[in-house]
Amino acid sequence: MADGGARLGERLAGRAGARSARVTARRTPAIPGAALAIAAFAGIALTLSGCAPAAPDPAPTASESAPAPGATDGGATGEAEAPSEAGESVSIPGCDEIIPLAQVQAKLGANFEPWEGPEDTDHLTASLGPSAVTAFDAATAVQPCYWGVPLSDHTTNLFVAKLPTASRVALVDDLRSSDYVETESQGITLFHHTVNDGVMEQTNWFGFEGDVWVASTHYGEQLPVELAFAGVRAANPDWRPGTV
Repeated sequence: MADGGARLGERLAGRAGARSARVTARRTPAIPGAALAIAAFAGIALTLSGCAPAAPDPAPTASESAPAPGATDGGATGEAEAPSEAGESVSIPGCDEIIPLAQVQAKLGANFEPWEGPEDTDHLTASLGPSAVTAFDAATAVQPCYWGVPLSDHTTNLFVAKLPTASRVALVDDLRSSDYVETESQGITLFHHTVNDGVMEQTNWFGFEGDVWVASTHYGEQLPVELAFAGVRAANPDWRPGTV
């Protein structure tokens, strides 16, 4: 700085940006999936500073702001995308990858075969409580899977859903304060509850890993939800689910 008592002026500038996106992807070859969910993105604030030399006369000193990193010639600053919600990096595969037929037959019998299932999703939520129905409706992707013995009533089904984090947290919190029993297996948080309506007995099994929800709500033969999670992991080798 020059002799004569140069003055320094500092000026702070910040700008914040937020971006939001709505995830609407759904993979349901046989049956329409659930409703849309909202993924939130966080803003990033930048603080910049600069200085300019003092004028020769004892006049007020001007200061200039340094251009923001990534700014264009026109002065617009590029926004950095915030990380997506946990579970966004996972995709739900088809039923033949979720649980291969050989595993289905090993568990339930060699005469079990895959089938399309009903065209509506009402049966998937018929035995779910209000919190589970709300979560199902908020899912960003749903894949129902069906297997059965041809020309018989021996069938089983389950579904794999990808939930927004807020929906998954709300559902798990409600399950923990309900009659469902919580256990853990292979890093999967499990809940189960048996209902007997006087005619038949049905056990609902829910499994959670990250924001992926697997539900088996069929009476009679049921496949372990752990098998479905193994298939999802195999289809997404880079998936690193968060803690439920």
